[in-house]
Amino acid sequence: MNDGGVDPAFDSVRTTLESALKPPFAVTFSSAQVDDGKTVLAVGTARAFAAAGFRTIIVDAHPGFPGVGAALGVGDLPLPVTLDPDALNPTLVGAQFDAASIGSHKLVDGVAPAAVHAFVNALRDAYDVSIFDACDLFYDPLAVQCAAACDGVVLAVRYARNPDPEDDRVVAMLEKTGARIIGSVTTSYPGPLARALRKLIKFS
Repeated sequence: MNDGGVDPAFDSVRTTLESALKPPFAVTFSSAQVDDGKTVLAVGTARAFAAAGFRTIIVDAHPGFPGVGAALGVGDLPLPVTLDPDALNPTLVGAQFDAASIGSHKLVDGVAPAAVHAFVNALRDAYDVSIFDACDLFYDPLAVQCAAACDGVVLAVRYARNPDPEDDRVVAMLEKTGARIIGSVTTSYPGPLARALRKLIKFS
């Protein structure tokens, strides 16, 4: 399969992450609300890392509505029987680029934070870049556990949506868990300027 072209906007996100988090690292992509473009952002950034020569895996960590396989054009990603990297059967997407899924309530409901940490650590040992496409942070505890276990968190925010109190709640919750918020990315810019405008906005 072919990685296809890499949107320069995702290259911008890649270079910012690369400077903030020295490989090997793991990063969670999430948001405060649904439909904020998390999966498109996570997949595009993973493609950019792989195209730049980093051994990359993207993990679908949305237990309710996994969508990474569809976004990559590879269909449903196989699920492991346990939350164990040795049980993963990653799908080869392209050179330097694997995809896997833990997107199942049956697999992750009630999982201990220590197990998520161990899972993230094992992937960090095996790949230069591990990207977790998590659900919105109030949908399932797994998103918060991934954020806390990873080296950083990137939040997707849909262009022109109304500010919401949940945005502030998300930041406060992540800070409380000790998660490192790298910044936010505005997604779904309209029109031909989209590629030029989309970028990673660092939190001050």
